[in-house]
Amino acid sequence: MQVVLFFFFSTVSFCQETITGILYSDNKPVSITISEGRITGIKRIKKLPEGSQDLYIAPGLIDNQVNGFAGVSFTFGGGELTAEGVKKATIELWKSGVTTYLPTLTTNSYEVLKKNFTILGKIKDDPALLGSIAGFHLEGPYISPLDGYRGAHPLKYVRKPDW
Repeated sequence: MQVVLFFFFSTVSFCQETITGILYSDNKPVSITISEGRITGIKRIKKLPEGSQDLYIAPGLIDNQVNGFAGVSFTFGGGELTAEGVKKATIELWKSGVTTYLPTLTTNSYEVLKKNFTILGKIKDDPALLGSIAGFHLEGPYISPLDGYRGAHPLKYVRKPDW
């Protein structure tokens, strides 16, 4: 059986549509009505229509640490993050079932972190992303400079907190 996770692409045509499948929580068939890109009704049905695929219907997944996806890095790559790159990563995450995520920036120069957080902050509420970015995750650079504790974070960018 396939799994259908509910999320909507910015390319979805907003018309009324009905999807039938097996609800993940109790394995019973349901019919879901979507209008203008939003779920407007969920109705129990006795059985799936003849010839329909057995689809599981479930909520989207949440990923609280996405360093990058689909060739788009939120930190590395010389600080070349763009709004188009964020959109590309988001759409590709949707295809894998992730509907909500936290872009993660890791230990890097102040300039790269500031630039990339600025880009992410501006694109976060873009209607095309459908609310997929719930916030941001900063991993480092305010960590121990000691080998072992620092892990893979580059020593040259590790620093003490400075408000």
